[in-house]
Amino acid sequence: MAYTSEEGGALGGPPHNAIHLLSAVVEGSSEAFVLVDRSGALHLINEGRPIAVLFDHAPSYILEHPLEFVEPPNYGELRDAYEAALLVPGSVERVDVPVAVAAGSVVTVRVTLINRLADDAIAALVVRLGLADEQRVYPRSPEDESSQHSWPGGRLPNKEAFMRRLGEVVALKDKNIWQLERVARAVVRDRRYDYSLILLELERFKMLLGGYGRDVLDELVEKVIAEISRVLRGGEVVAHFGGGEFGILLREGVAEQATKIADEVLDKLRRFEVAGQPISVVPVIGIATSERPYRTADEVVRDATTAASRAFRRRGRRREAFKTRIRIEDTKRIGLMADMHTSLKGEAFSLVYQPIVRLATKALVGFEALLRWQHPRLGAISPDTFIPLAEESGFIRQLGRWVLERACSDMAVWNAALTADNPLTISVNVSPLQFGDDQLVHEVTQVLADTRLVPSQLRLEITESAVLDNLENVTDVITRLKRLGVTFSLDDFGTGYSSLSYLRLLPYDSLKIDRSFLSPRSDGVEGGDEAIIRAVVSMSKGLGLGVVAEGVETAEQASMLCELGCDYAQGYLFAKPLERRQAAQLIVDGRHW
Repeated sequence: MAYTSEEGGALGGPPHNAIHLLSAVVEGSSEAFVLVDRSGALHLINEGRPIAVLFDHAPSYILEHPLEFVEPPNYGELRDAYEAALLVPGSVERVDVPVAVAAGSVVTVRVTLINRLADDAIAALVVRLGLADEQRVYPRSPEDESSQHSWPGGRLPNKEAFMRRLGEVVALKDKNIWQLERVARAVVRDRRYDYSLILLELERFKMLLGGYGRDVLDELVEKVIAEISRVLRGGEVVAHFGGGEFGILLREGVAEQATKIADEVLDKLRRFEVAGQPISVVPVIGIATSERPYRTADEVVRDATTAASRAFRRRGRRREAFKTRIRIEDTKRIGLMADMHTSLKGEAFSLVYQPIVRLATKALVGFEALLRWQHPRLGAISPDTFIPLAEESGFIRQLGRWVLERACSDMAVWNAALTADNPLTISVNVSPLQFGDDQLVHEVTQVLADTRLVPSQLRLEITESAVLDNLENVTDVITRLKRLGVTFSLDDFGTGYSSLSYLRLLPYDSLKIDRSFLSPRSDGVEGGDEAIIRAVVSMSKGLGLGVVAEGVETAEQASMLCELGCDYAQGYLFAKPLERRQAAQLIVDGRHW
């Protein structure tokens, strides 16, 4: 779309002399006059001073973004009048439209549309804008206010109001109502109604809520919105959907530009100080743009949500713009989800066992059960791929029950051949979703009874996310299982977002140091984060917790861990994960390295 104030005469546009003549005729008029030519270009003839003084923007900006000022419920009425005016040459259509102006008020503007497209002297749709009779400036209605939140920077739409606005923008783009398609043989693409949706979610918001409380989180939300607003140029719509979810509607339809804005937002959202406390947030962004032919707001949200989900899974990149290939990949993922059920029945799933060693004596003390999937058509599927899929589909509950039964059954058989005072333990990973209700307590109780495994020989490993996303319920489940004699280990310690206070509040028996702390530093120096390991071991001893180090691959690492006081270790230095028969043979051969 082109905006001009004086120039004319472009192909299909009003003649130069018509623009100059009309400018002279309407000079000093209280109404604003605009010509819309056959190509959809706008030509401002007269500003209409009573209207101009009400707005905070230049007339050119108003012409480029007219729907930014029209109150949403009146889009349809304005569109109908516009389309009716285009149907009949010489016709005149009038409609009164509430328009948002400066200071948060609304005025009623009378829009008169005169079809002079067939008149060679003008060759345009004449649009007159003036204040309606007995006009008063008045505030927004209580109904409008009900869809807004109050923030220091002004009103903020809630999710319902945001979705309504998005739906209207999508409909306008879909119908191209501001292009004169009915009178122009060739329609140049009009970018006036391009848009992009940015969905932003703060990870671990529930954890933050549990750690800091509602008042602090409300202040955090305000600060997040303030930082987002600093990035935006004006004319965008920002909404807080609730919790850690936000929506941003941009007047930009190119993915590269929307992504650039998203990156600027991400750069702003790192650390905040709220109520005197430093708080780190981890935002994830999904983007959908009008480059795709959307018909409804739900379709836009669907694709933005898909993109955000991909960004979350990729971890390294905190934002993603929707592309068709993402949907193709999702189709493959859905196929894998369906294959899991068949694979479990067909025994394509199996367990391998990673030995856990006491560092001081190099004696075997137990195993961690690790799940493997040999897909009948695709071959080996990584747990990093299928575990998130199982969690997303809810299949993890059924899969988790199978792992628990198989691991406990094997360990019960192995321990039956050992002396009673020297049993091994089996560690089984538990998904956060398995803590969703009382089912885990019933399952563990039933499996222990069926396999006759002593409860103290079962150790459940849970990640920080399992605890932090559902603290109250997880605490209850752990407490009830501890009464049975089951022990617990906090897995991947140091890679999440937990408060150290949770280590004191929850009855863990041990924690596992993530393998990343043993990896060589980026400068190639061996030893990894020795200072962190030292601090973790010292803290654990003070809390009465055992410490297990994962990913031990060299004798130097084992020696360093032993010197620091780490109790147990597992890794390729001792053995790779073993199949069931190999694990049984290891027990028979003698369990020392």
